[in-house]
Amino acid sequence: MFFTMVDRINRAVLSDLNEELVLAYQIVKDRVEELIEVLKNHERAHRDKGYYLHIRAQEPVDALDIVARFIYLNKTCFNGLYRVNKRGKFNVPKGRYKNPDICNPERLRAASKALASATIRMGDFEKIVKPGVDDFIYCDPPYDNCFNGYQSVGFGKSDQKRLRNAINGWADIGAAVMLSNSDTPLIRGLYRKRDRFAIHATKAPRLINSRADGRGSVAELIVTTYG
Repeated sequence: MFFTMVDRINRAVLSDLNEELVLAYQIVKDRVEELIEVLKNHERAHRDKGYYLHIRAQEPVDALDIVARFIYLNKTCFNGLYRVNKRGKFNVPKGRYKNPDICNPERLRAASKALASATIRMGDFEKIVKPGVDDFIYCDPPYDNCFNGYQSVGFGKSDQKRLRNAINGWADIGAAVMLSNSDTPLIRGLYRKRDRFAIHATKAPRLINSRADGRGSVAELIVTTYG
């Protein structure tokens, strides 16, 4: 959403609980040329059969190395899935790609330019900066009744309710809020039309699911506090 709208906004705050993702945004923003060089090294070494598992097993401490590993694994793992176990260890198997796009300097530089005007933070949605009147907030939480192993603790029903309460609070201030989520009874119940919410049903492609009937186009909801 941010990268799509970047030419139309003057100020943005990007927030997430995934520490590696937040760090990746920061490194792309501030040290993109260094990152490109490290990713080129990964790209060359990826030809070695055991390189993926070697990198997956590493736990670098330098910020640049952490982000380069994060991007390398995302570009070479199965379907670009990010998943960790209960110990917080990335455990996705290697994907079957002939020529994975590990380092794309043009796109990385474009992302760096876009992020130049953004404030990047790590934290729970309840801790974001208090919005002002006419601010726009887009929420893309782990979806209800879907895989949510992006963090070792997951994102459950109580978290979905916390998010609904936070959205109500932001709307009370005067912010416009948009949420995307699964089309499930829980989400429809939390965001009832007779309250302040508008619910828009849509379809979205899904390539990854443990159940075959969960792949392809699946039902989603776009919930807004306006329109």
